[in-house]
Amino acid sequence: MTCVRPRLAVLASLLLAAGPITAAVAAAQTAPAAEAAAPSFGEWIGDWTGKGVVFGQPASATVRFAPALDGQAMVQDYFLSLEGSRPQSFWGHGSYLIDAKGVVTGQWTDSARSLHDLKGRLTPGSWAIHWGSPLTEIGRTVHRLDADGAMTITDSTLQSDGSWRQFAEMRYTRRGS
Repeated sequence: MTCVRPRLAVLASLLLAAGPITAAVAAAQTAPAAEAAAPSFGEWIGDWTGKGVVFGQPASATVRFAPALDGQAMVQDYFLSLEGSRPQSFWGHGSYLIDAKGVVTGQWTDSARSLHDLKGRLTPGSWAIHWGSPLTEIGRTVHRLDADGAMTITDSTLQSDGSWRQFAEMRYTRRGS
């Protein structure tokens, strides 16, 4: 029995000595990894001009993305001119908020008297927004930065069979580029 007590004493002293080490290891294992940069609209900010096709007609447009709320939001002003046999103009304004996971919410209003809630996701180099209502139409706008620094925006509407029908594609360059 006298052999057991010294062994217990040695074991107890080892556990006490290991306590701070064990606590440090446990803290390191539960400490958050270096956080990645929060999603940001930074790469989109600026004035853009573009050309493309909307509803089968040649079109030109300008887009301004401006920061708001210390980078956690962005506002968009959009002006489109349809050229060709039925010239028309169209304007829109969007407000977008982004959370730490890249989820985007917002609102859109335009000269067609539309007011849409917006939901989507921002990833590096692209973001997609869903808009509309099952009572009217549901749409999707996809923004993509191209390898050459240009931006392509495509707009589509959801069809009754679940497919998307594209009605616009515009390619933009930054003003002054």
